[in-house]
Amino acid sequence: MILPKGTMEFERTGGENAIEDIMGRIKSGTLTGYMLVLGKVDSSDGDLENITGQLVFKEGGAVLCESVVNNKSRKGMDGIYPILKSMLIEESNIEFKSKIDVEPPIAFFKECKVDDDALDIEKFLDNVKKEEEEKKRIEEEMLMRGEKKKEIQKEAEEWITSGYMINSFPEIMHKDFEEIEEWHTDLSEKIDRVKGYIRWLMEIEEIEVDKEREKLMDLMKKPEDIMVIESAKTKFQETLDGITEKRQEILKWVNLWKDEGYNTLNIEERMKDDLNTAWNAMAEFMDHIQNLKESKEELERIKQGEDAGGYGSEIREIDFLLNDPDEIENINRLMDELKETIKEEKKSKEEILTMANEIESQGYDISSMMEAMKGRLQTFREKFNLLMNNTMRITEIREELKIMDRRDIPDKIDKFVDDTKDPMKLDRYEEEMIKLKDKLQGFKEERDEISTELTSFEQDGFLVPDLKEKMDSPLDQLKAFKVDLKSKVVELKGLKETISQMDQRWLEDDFQDVEGKLNDPSMIDIIRDGIGRIQEKIDIREKKRQQVTEQMNWWEGEGFIVTKLKDVISEKMAEFTSVHQEMSEKIAGAKEVLSKIKDLDIRYFKQRADDLKNRLMDTF
Repeated sequence: MILPKGTMEFERTGGENAIEDIMGRIKSGTLTGYMLVLGKVDSSDGDLENITGQLVFKEGGAVLCESVVNNKSRKGMDGIYPILKSMLIEESNIEFKSKIDVEPPIAFFKECKVDDDALDIEKFLDNVKKEEEEKKRIEEEMLMRGEKKKEIQKEAEEWITSGYMINSFPEIMHKDFEEIEEWHTDLSEKIDRVKGYIRWLMEIEEIEVDKEREKLMDLMKKPEDIMVIESAKTKFQETLDGITEKRQEILKWVNLWKDEGYNTLNIEERMKDDLNTAWNAMAEFMDHIQNLKESKEELERIKQGEDAGGYGSEIREIDFLLNDPDEIENINRLMDELKETIKEEKKSKEEILTMANEIESQGYDISSMMEAMKGRLQTFREKFNLLMNNTMRITEIREELKIMDRRDIPDKIDKFVDDTKDPMKLDRYEEEMIKLKDKLQGFKEERDEISTELTSFEQDGFLVPDLKEKMDSPLDQLKAFKVDLKSKVVELKGLKETISQMDQRWLEDDFQDVEGKLNDPSMIDIIRDGIGRIQEKIDIREKKRQQVTEQMNWWEGEGFIVTKLKDVISEKMAEFTSVHQEMSEKIAGAKEVLSKIKDLDIRYFKQRADDLKNRLMDTF
């Protein structure tokens, strides 16, 4: 397609963004002209071919197209794809020329017409992407086939190296890939089956078929003859089953003994020998089992015996071996040793028990020795030694108990002595002894405190009768005595204070009698009564004195002269009472005379009447 030269609008090389760039400029500028592409395009084989492409545009839309690839023209729609493909290659040169009249070419080159809508860049790029992916897939597949073929050849060579005979190799490697792959799959399956047969054969330990197995193993080297191999395997299986059936019959009995707990490792190992040897070994094993059962019965009789206590480890050692036919010799030796040991130790224990009985005759409990009789000699001897030592210590404890202070807990001490009969309880006795000593020490401290306090009462001048005798009383009684005495002493001190504050005038004898008893707590009741009586006397005296004083003051207020009564009002009661009595009588008589004078007409002897009245006012 020959076109006018036109004017160069722009020029650039191809590449990843060339199509979007150029097409964008043409369409956005609604350009009219043609695009010339000179460069390379990749063929379907992947080779680069020369291309000359022309694409005419009218106002931004494609109207004509022709591409020449290796001198072969592609017009119209067929030419668009090579042009666009070439634009992606960086070596291609792209020019756009404008300012030409495209109408004549459109009319002349009708076979080159294109529809602008067919110029779908996105679709083109998507197709290019798919082509690239398909191309890559094909390349990868070809590469994979090549690698696979190499792997097949390598594996076949490895099969041959490992001992397999493969007659179809290596000629098969010149065939098509599909045929090679089919051959490999078939042979692999056969070899896998052969390997399974070989593993099966390797696990067979039956020595009776060693020769037949070797022959079958040789056939396994030709996996392509699988039918021959499997036929020979079937015959081998039949032979093996016959031998296995007989061996299993023997093993059935072996397993029964195994289930009973017998050690069958040795006989199981012998079962791997030929059948005759295996049967002879089993017959011998049956004899061993009978011996073990007899030994087990004998051991059970020993266990049930009263002298078997303490021999648990020896019995367990033998019992542990009674399921092992290989240990019959050791079992017999250990049984003899056990019986002899039981006999000798029983004799020694009886001798020790005789000595223990002597200790029992002294009142001690030796039941622990009887229990230990069931154990071993060493334990029994240790128990006896402990019994001896503990008995000596208990004797010491009893001696200590005898000299202990018995004033407060004699019954407890006596009971403790009676309880110290079991030497095996020495630790408990020691603990109780410590507690008892602590308790007695506490009693002693309390007694010392009481003694100190009672002594202080004596030092204060109070009588504490039979103090030494009282200190030997039980502590409860002594405490009660102290509390009572202290209470009385406190009261006596209070009574002393009371007496010291009382008016003792004219009652000196009474006070002297009471005060003479104030240091004797046993006289507390008498002292209390004496002070009460004194107080009554004082109260009566003072009440009388108060009455007399009041009457005296009344008389004085009436004008009587009471000097004599005043003089004796503070004297003894008898004295002021006597004077008061006499004055009472005289004042009564004077009042009678005064009353008569009052009734008289004294107008003519008033002086004499007044003189008489004055004389009457002085009762003495």
